[in-house]
Amino acid sequence: MPLLDLWFDRAIDATTLDEIFAAPSSTDRVPAPAQRPEHTAVPSQGVTDLGPSAN
Repeated sequence: MPLLDLWFDRAIDATTLDEIFAAPSSTDRVPAPAQRPEHTAVPSQGVTDLGPSAN
């Protein structure tokens, strides 16, 4: 995912595909990977009404 973000950022100003897909360099800003939802500080909301029971 960070590589896709890098390519997206480069694509904004690039004039050739080579500029987009060149190997990452030390001057590139590579975003940190996004956290998965279970690792965030927001508690998950449980489902409170499942409707009529199928039992």
